[in-house]
Amino acid sequence: MQLFQDGSLAPVNLAHTPVAISLKEAIVWFAPAGDRISVKLDEEQAVFIVGLEPHHIYLVEVDDEEMEEAEADSGGIVELDDVPRGHDLGIRFREEK
Repeated sequence: MQLFQDGSLAPVNLAHTPVAISLKEAIVWFAPAGDRISVKLDEEQAVFIVGLEPHHIYLVEVDDEEMEEAEADSGGIVELDDVPRGHDLGIRFREEK
């Protein structure tokens, strides 16, 4: 995986990636199940969890919200749609058993 940063190409080592990469339009989270991130989303930012098992069901919990099921797509990506904006919050997920 590669990321353009400060006008140049930078490789991203998924084994040593920070918990999340914040881009202008999105937060991209390379996370094994059981991890948690703390974020403050702008109004326009989307949240993507990547590197998951394709078509696998995960349980996603956002602070002060009900736990929900989310299925990774064929590329192993989950997009979180209904995440509160404008204040600090935690998001965690785990594999459904």
